[in-house]
Amino acid sequence: MAICIGDPARAAELEAGLGASTKVLSGGQGLIELATMRGADIVLIAIVGTAGLQPALAAIRAGKDIAVASKEILVMAGEIVMREAKRNGVRVLAVDSEHSAIFQCLDGKPRESVRHSG
Repeated sequence: MAICIGDPARAAELEAGLGASTKVLSGGQGLIELATMRGADIVLIAIVGTAGLQPALAAIRAGKDIAVASKEILVMAGEIVMREAKRNGVRVLAVDSEHSAIFQCLDGKPRESVRHSG
């Protein structure tokens, strides 16, 4: 098992407390390592703000489906995320109510059937 925390200085302390069965990673590089772990089938992106973008793209490029629980990465770089997902043959799944409702409404519909309201 592995986890990631933000503060690299606390990682060793936490790892010592958790024991050898849990690997403690830290920082942005730790998030990327966690998102691309060989045994993961799906990666949950639930990081507030922009910090989730690089791990999400790394997971996609590693062939992992991603489940998005924070909309920031889609608001900021949705076109890039979706293009990379298509290129790598992975799914982007919504796991909060707002995303889920939108994805359910649009699932399988041709792009031309979506109208803008303004």
